[in-house]
Amino acid sequence: MNLAKILFHPATNLPINPLPNKSFREHLKELFSRYVDLIEASTDFSKLSRLPSSFDVSIDHFRTLVNGIIETVNLYYKGNPAAAFEKLAITLTTSKVAEILWKDGTLPAKTNFFRLRRKNGNYPLNKSDLFHIPFEQRGRVRTQRYSIPGLPSLYLSNCIYVAWEEMLRPDFADIQAVRLQNVRALKFLDLTTDDYNLHSLEEVMEFSARDIFRKIFTWPLIAACSFRISDLEASFKPEYIIPQLLLQWTAKMDLDGIKYSSTHIQKHERQHTGSLYNMVLPVRTFDLDRGYCPKLCKLFNCTQVLPMQLHQFATTTGAFYGQETISSKVNKDIYSLELIHGKEEPYWHTSFGRLEYALQDLPLEGILERKRTQGELKIQQKNVITIPKGSLDY
Repeated sequence: MNLAKILFHPATNLPINPLPNKSFREHLKELFSRYVDLIEASTDFSKLSRLPSSFDVSIDHFRTLVNGIIETVNLYYKGNPAAAFEKLAITLTTSKVAEILWKDGTLPAKTNFFRLRRKNGNYPLNKSDLFHIPFEQRGRVRTQRYSIPGLPSLYLSNCIYVAWEEMLRPDFADIQAVRLQNVRALKFLDLTTDDYNLHSLEEVMEFSARDIFRKIFTWPLIAACSFRISDLEASFKPEYIIPQLLLQWTAKMDLDGIKYSSTHIQKHERQHTGSLYNMVLPVRTFDLDRGYCPKLCKLFNCTQVLPMQLHQFATTTGAFYGQETISSKVNKDIYSLELIHGKEEPYWHTSFGRLEYALQDLPLEGILERKRTQGELKIQQKNVITIPKGSLDY
């Protein structure tokens, strides 16, 4: 089996659903064993040195990656998270997977991102309310896939649809949204899974030999971060071990964060057309007990918060139909969604596209608010932010 067929193989589909009779660690080892068998049976690895612009890696680097991830999990299970972190850090370097992942991991300045909060009513929240959780409220930072308890991080989505899925599909009547733009290019580890959910071998063959190899080689690390949760109520979620350690490692490197796909979206089961992803950026200031990370504040501008009632944007207006040029203003990353099986709709026809279209017309400003009048403060006191149980800080 060549590498292109391995990339198209069902064994590489992500995210990974839990198995009822297997623990996370058993499932991980089983998947890795099957994947290593596929790789070692391929003749393409022996040809890597003859590929143009190929990476200077071998099957030994691949084994180092797989074994290092498994050993990291074992150390964590033994109650030694510090040793687990050190093992993962060494593995990322010696296997060269980190180098491969961040070589092409950049987003240009003025990329649009979105954040949501659940808050009923038409009074807008502060812009800062839709930034990261402030330092004085560290206790609200729960364990999540890319969230270490007590360490605030900024979560962003490249479209409102992804942010909505991360919040476990709240009612649109409760949504308040904001658009953000980065002022400089962002550097990140790319752990997105879109290319592991392609619908035909022809789609795989459109990639260069170099890109196919990169996706094959990095799959074990991306897969270890892409297990869906087996028990949402559990205090300890082993599916979060590798992504949380990876976020800690990122915070120590010259990287802004991690780009990743939502495990709430099964793209291989739906004909979504486009790129759907999240970004997580850990705070870079650790000596403050109040307020927000000044480095992250300087990195982004954002619009005022827009509260939207469902009746305002749930029904598509006739003005949107037949005007495909609107799509470029709504979101260049996404062309269509298949929210209902068998019914694919252009993104700019959906409620998500309508809301993004409205946000595009709002000016960008700094993150921190100007001083408010007494009247504005009274209005603000009515707004209580709710982060629903089980959802990310979106």
